[in-house]
Amino acid sequence: TVGVTVPLLATQLLWINLVAAVTLALPLADGADPPAAEPVPATAVIGARILLVEDEPSLLPMVRLMLTELGHQVLAAASPDEALQLAEEHRGAIDLLVTDLVLPKMDGRELADTLQADNPGLRVLFISGQALPAVDPKTDAKQGAGFLQKPFRMDDLARKVQEALWQFAPGERL
Repeated sequence: TVGVTVPLLATQLLWINLVAAVTLALPLADGADPPAAEPVPATAVIGARILLVEDEPSLLPMVRLMLTELGHQVLAAASPDEALQLAEEHRGAIDLLVTDLVLPKMDGRELADTLQADNPGLRVLFISGQALPAVDPKTDAKQGAGFLQKPFRMDDLARKVQEALWQFAPGERL
């Protein structure tokens, strides 16, 4: 993979990584087994309705654009209060919550718990610039939660979103 970093806008400190994948076919050493391929869902989920909650003003539009480019419908909120309002307006029609873990007034886990009380089939992907706080396996498994460390590339976001959307069928919980 070859990466090139370019400025998004000359007046902002936002950067996009443009990545080109190059595949090389090299012979294996004698007796070596080919590497195992990473499993990929047979069908990618596109068109999911995603509630994105990010309180960083420079990141919200960029992550929204990435999710839109991946083929999803995005409801963007800059705060938990705004997210709760959007969830009420789209009751039962949100497939995935993508939320920062550290938010004002209510953290991402509390927000996920609140939204899942009304929508038990809601899947969750936590994003954060900080290392994942202490993991509560019961809570995170119940929430069907994934985690993505910031900063991330679009292909990392795409993979985590697909994992979250494929993890549980709507309404199914551990």
